[in-house]
Amino acid sequence: MAADGKLFVLNESGKLAVVEAGRDWRVLMVNDLGENCYATPAIVDGVIVVRSERELWAFRLGGVGPR
Repeated sequence: MAADGKLFVLNESGKLAVVEAGRDWRVLMVNDLGENCYATPAIVDGVIVVRSERELWAFRLGGVGPR
């Protein structure tokens, strides 16, 4: 999935990487969710939504908490 010039890549073991797209790719961050993930992440209203085996995760710019 891509947004804002970045690629968001999720592997089956639950590692979500944020990669800066461009001529020279650069890994900006890797988050380990600690459980398996088999669904494709989605972006909804600026929020990255990730489904793992037991949880539904939502990430947005600026941290956690209500909008």
